[in-house]
Amino acid sequence: MKHFLFFAALLIANAIGAKVTLPHIMGNDMVLQQQSLCRLLGKATPGKSLTVTTSWNNRKYKTIASENGEWLVEVNTPKAGGPYKITFDDGEKTILDNILIGEVWICSGQSNMEMPVQGFLGQPTNNSLETIAKAGNYPNIRFISLPQTDSTQPLSDCDATWKVSNSENIPTLSTNAYFFAKMLNETLHVPVGIIVSCWGGSSIESWMSPEALQSVDGWDRKQAEARKKIQQRPSLLYNGMITPINKFSAKGFLWSQGEGNIQNYKLYAQLKTAMVKQWRTEWKNPNMPFYFAMSAPGKGHKGKPFLVEQQIKCLDMIPNSGIVLTTDLGKEFEYHYPQANIVGERFAILALSEAYQMKGFPAHGPLLEGVVIENGRAIVTYKDTPLGLCPTSYNITGFEMAGADRKFHPAKARIVD
Repeated sequence: MKHFLFFAALLIANAIGAKVTLPHIMGNDMVLQQQSLCRLLGKATPGKSLTVTTSWNNRKYKTIASENGEWLVEVNTPKAGGPYKITFDDGEKTILDNILIGEVWICSGQSNMEMPVQGFLGQPTNNSLETIAKAGNYPNIRFISLPQTDSTQPLSDCDATWKVSNSENIPTLSTNAYFFAKMLNETLHVPVGIIVSCWGGSSIESWMSPEALQSVDGWDRKQAEARKKIQQRPSLLYNGMITPINKFSAKGFLWSQGEGNIQNYKLYAQLKTAMVKQWRTEWKNPNMPFYFAMSAPGKGHKGKPFLVEQQIKCLDMIPNSGIVLTTDLGKEFEYHYPQANIVGERFAILALSEAYQMKGFPAHGPLLEGVVIENGRAIVTYKDTPLGLCPTSYNITGFEMAGADRKFHPAKARIVD
């Protein structure tokens, strides 16, 4: 509730001020999505005329603040480039500087998306010191990380600012997000903007609007509202950490979440499908790319395999989606894999292949296609394996089989084709 009161006071102060005020998602050093229709918005004196001028084409956009002081204009952005300025003039000028045009992605979910470059306490990330030391080599990577904010009402602003990649700013940035941005920047040679909105231990329901949740058959609101953790209660993070950014144009979404829904995995695919549909509607792009990471491979709950099954099911239910595999990362009882940099790079490979239509490299990991039982053997086939499976010359561990008694025992496995 304290977060809601802070933002309510901020908005009231903005509404009565004479000078144009802007939400924090619009600020110096930001990146705007290239070749798109971007929404710029803010507060001004009610009924007052406002002119917005974009320096990349010196075009002027005129509007009038509404009765409650709100205004919004849509501006066309060019191909990647910069730096540029945007001037807001209602008689007194407000200027945003050092703006780049490039590719913008939204990164959301729970702790494996949140895990910073410097690692969590007692949980390091690979090559973190080298990554931090070299971060200043990528000044065209910009990011804004939203503070963990819950609210019972939709907020329109967040207490965050855009930052430029350097050794001082990068340590607390999401590792997934940074390595994703780094590979895109190196490959596409354009600026990359990352908007990070995540909270460890969160459930998917907390990232969804009440309307989206009501569309899911069988979902139990009373049970969800009874959860002890704030970040697992319905719509609280949607209100506090999605509505403040849902008017900012972006290319696509990266999502890493699932462990927070192990207890109610049966509805996970339906919930994620409804969430993606809702987010795409709010970002005014019904086919906006949505790429998600498979749940971390660590053990600890009997529902984990069923949750992963639900995640894979999402590929057929959500158009223009893709999955990043993680089964080869981390350790048996480790939910936060130190190879978070690899996950970020796999997100980038997927985006480069699908969203940016680059050719010449495989972007999908092997997924189960089918199982046939013959003469006491299970023949398991996989898809998305253009270069085959490995190792081809050794027995493979990790497989189990069961008979009619449904008791599983270790099984020998080998690659036959």
